[in-house]
Amino acid sequence: MISLLLSLLLILFGGLTAPAPAPASYPGRPPTVVVKPAGVRTGKPAHVTVLGMPRGASHVRLVADGSSWPTRMLPDHTFTATVEPQTAGPWELNISFTVHGHHYTVLGAVMTVRSGG
Repeated sequence: MISLLLSLLLILFGGLTAPAPAPASYPGRPPTVVVKPAGVRTGKPAHVTVLGMPRGASHVRLVADGSSWPTRMLPDHTFTATVEPQTAGPWELNISFTVHGHHYTVLGAVMTVRSGG
């Protein structure tokens, strides 16, 4: 009886500590990101344009360094935002968006941010 209870506890505990499933990967072509100026500096605004988003994309945000910035859609179906990196070093800029009720986050660009000055 005790071994049965221990087995059940192990099964339950194993189910509680299992890692969460990974989010679905985006099945389409990844969007293209253009950042101006090319030499991004901390504390200075950078203008980001996202090209090639799928039709029907909504809630498009740029995500980096624990910060998130909303974008606005332009008439030619590109998305734009002004961001300001806070830390120097490698800067991974991700794009978070929803298409037909499914949420995706894809890598947009990796850049080197230099100290502002």
